[in-house]
Amino acid sequence: MKRYLYILFVAAIALVSCNPPIIVETRPDIAYYFGAVEINTTSGSARVKAFMPYVTIDGQKEEGTVIYMEYWAHGSEDAVTKVESYTAEGENIIFEIENLEPSTAYRGVIAISGKYGGERSDVFPFTTQEYIPECTMSCNCTVVPHGLYAEVEFTDVAYLVDGQQQDIIRVKLEYARSSSDKWIECSFTADVIVGGVFNQVVPLGDDILEENRYYKLRLTLEPKDDAYPSLTSDIYDFKTIFAEITADVATPELEIAGNTLTAAVDSATVWFDGREVKEHFDLEYGFIYRMSGQEQWSDLIESDYTENGMSIVMDIVNFQQGATYEFCGVVVAGAMREMRTSNIAQIEIPNSSTPPAPPVSGDADTQALAGDWHLVKWRGAEPGFDVYLSITEDGVVSLFQRIESRLWSTYFSTVAYENGVISGVYTDGVAWGDTYYVALEGDEMTWTSTSDSADISVYRRCTLPDMTNPEIRVVSESGKRFL
Repeated sequence: MKRYLYILFVAAIALVSCNPPIIVETRPDIAYYFGAVEINTTSGSARVKAFMPYVTIDGQKEEGTVIYMEYWAHGSEDAVTKVESYTAEGENIIFEIENLEPSTAYRGVIAISGKYGGERSDVFPFTTQEYIPECTMSCNCTVVPHGLYAEVEFTDVAYLVDGQQQDIIRVKLEYARSSSDKWIECSFTADVIVGGVFNQVVPLGDDILEENRYYKLRLTLEPKDDAYPSLTSDIYDFKTIFAEITADVATPELEIAGNTLTAAVDSATVWFDGREVKEHFDLEYGFIYRMSGQEQWSDLIESDYTENGMSIVMDIVNFQQGATYEFCGVVVAGAMREMRTSNIAQIEIPNSSTPPAPPVSGDADTQALAGDWHLVKWRGAEPGFDVYLSITEDGVVSLFQRIESRLWSTYFSTVAYENGVISGVYTDGVAWGDTYYVALEGDEMTWTSTSDSADISVYRRCTLPDMTNPEIRVVSESGKRFL
């Protein structure tokens, strides 16, 4: 019996040695980590930025994992697109997706796979934006400024939709002073653009710019397809310069009639930078004159300019008897006040005729006042002009004055003299400007205005100047009268 047991024991050992033991392998602890997703879309693309997923095996981060993205149009889960290309940005990954449909809802997931398989993130939605065509315009501007206008050239003029050139139906050019919001508009049809170039002089027509001033301009294009909006260029600034002034002024025609001299010019044409201008804020017309042989001209005597030209009328007392004078027609133009003159015309001032004779007699008793008198005080001060009175016994007063000119003017009056008050009427029928209280004391005579007590004239007996002296020249009644 013992032997039998022994044999069984040996057989069992042999059986065990021929079949190795079974070992059971256990799976490690695997974890998948996903983070937040941020999505930005356009009408045809999406940018998906997500926390970079990773896998841990028994708490250790697995290296060499594969990360990708899958997306599909909502409702088309059977048409999945896989995106394997991405860029890393710190702890994030970025997928750039192109060729999407506008205004379309999509779904997406981020996936990661490694040694022990893979996992996907939760599904995230995104929607592309509505397609809006990109409308742009191109143009380059060159401005050549002048005095009253500017030459403008636009090149590379085009209206573009998503980079494709479109037909243009209308062009609008606007300009304004730099300090103003009031734009002046000039509209054109599209045929003004030739080969992408548009040339124009600003402003149009008879309008003008100001010299040496800052301006701005802009261009607007209206496309033929009214589905697209009109587009306006950037604002271009420029500054006008001082104009080149030229003029053609006719030679004056001079004429003396009685005591007046008339100078007339029948035409005066002015050009600013070659453009004729008739009316302008910096344009004046008139005449200058001088005595022959002198260098200095008179100041400008302004005159209105009409379709018949311009003219002035001057009192001959302003000129020296027997002298020759030169006249020029003048245009003063532009911001620099440049003067352009005509050819010189000459005229000789005739010797004066004999002054008019005084009335033979008057009918007033002025015996107490009779004699020659010189004004020595007026309104309490020595006058800055000369006045003489010559009074006859029967009421004739001769007035010799030198107020507005170095030459003498002569006026004759008949007077009324009652109760110490004197009044008079000139031989041309014009009454004196006032009546006067008269006070006589020795060789002084005082006249006080009856309407203005401050108007006091003090006269002293004297000898009249020699009115026949040609250097003193006496003219007949004209101009402002003292009495």
